[in-house]
Amino acid sequence: MIPRTFVRNGETFDRVTIDFVERKQARQARPVVHDALIRAHGFSTTTRLTQRRVETVGRFRVAIARKKIKALTSRLRPLLKDKIIKLFVAGRRLDPDD
Repeated sequence: MIPRTFVRNGETFDRVTIDFVERKQARQARPVVHDALIRAHGFSTTTRLTQRRVETVGRFRVAIARKKIKALTSRLRPLLKDKIIKLFVAGRRLDPDD
């Protein structure tokens, strides 16, 4: 289990949880989320976000640097507004209007 917030090499990381709410649209949403996570953190972290995981578990947790959270949320905002996913950062749910 990833702690909500931790410091590694002088950089603060927050746990980001993405819940795929709409199972029917999760298949199309996964590539968008995957691309946003790659741009925010890197490919090695997002290799675990597979189609099978999205369809069965429906939840993905990863640690993202705090300075990259704003860019991640702006890329995922269309999915948040359409209520396809829910986004939690450090245990707090982010609204699409924030």
